[in-house]
Amino acid sequence: MKRILYIFCFESIVILALSSCCNSSTLENANWNDSVIIDELRQINASISNDTLVFPLKANFFSEWQEQSEKYGSLHKNAVIDSLYQIVFLHYYYPDTNKYTYFVLPMSVEINIYNRNFNDTTGRYNLSDLKYKLMLASKGNYIPHLDTHKPVLYLFDNKYKTLSEYLGGISSDVGDDIIYDNVHDLEQHIEVNYGHWGGYWHFESMPIIEALCIFNNGVLVFLRDTWNSGIDVFIPYGTNEFIEVSNWIE
Repeated sequence: MKRILYIFCFESIVILALSSCCNSSTLENANWNDSVIIDELRQINASISNDTLVFPLKANFFSEWQEQSEKYGSLHKNAVIDSLYQIVFLHYYYPDTNKYTYFVLPMSVEINIYNRNFNDTTGRYNLSDLKYKLMLASKGNYIPHLDTHKPVLYLFDNKYKTLSEYLGGISSDVGDDIIYDNVHDLEQHIEVNYGHWGGYWHFESMPIIEALCIFNNGVLVFLRDTWNSGIDVFIPYGTNEFIEVSNWIE
């Protein structure tokens, strides 16, 4: 499927940024002290109320969510990570999702920084493998940002709970209690995907970037590209290559 023109042009710009800005030297000198810590995430989630939603959704539900998200997104910013995140997001973002009013992002993205080159492009990378744990220099969780014309919402825990209850389908794995009128209502605003294993939802905009692993020679990315599949992709510095290391289907 062809991407719409503005996405294509913007992706070309950010790919150039990967060559000129997000190289090994830039990453070595980046400030990695602005991660969001787990206690901070807990406190923020605790401050977001659990709404009671009625059909159809009211505009003030999204305006309040947007205000909460803008406040949260301003807490921590990292230009290097945001550039990397945007490069990957736009590469795997498809124009049929452009119909939604908002982008929804996870509250944080995992960042792992290694002091070695990445050479293993033959199979599924496992964060828990000892050989990679020994190479790990530092790690953290960072608030992702997008430079976009659309408002960005963050999926706080209580927003996920509220929206899941609004749509149904969470009391069993077969989804026999999904409220389809409510699904259609929510889809006027954000992307909605029912989980492959049933009993849960994906409200984040695809692709859902789960982790960025920064090596001396490039960046390894873990992402979910659809409701039931994902890929691991390596992006060497100084190129516009997205090398698929492995893929998975649920």
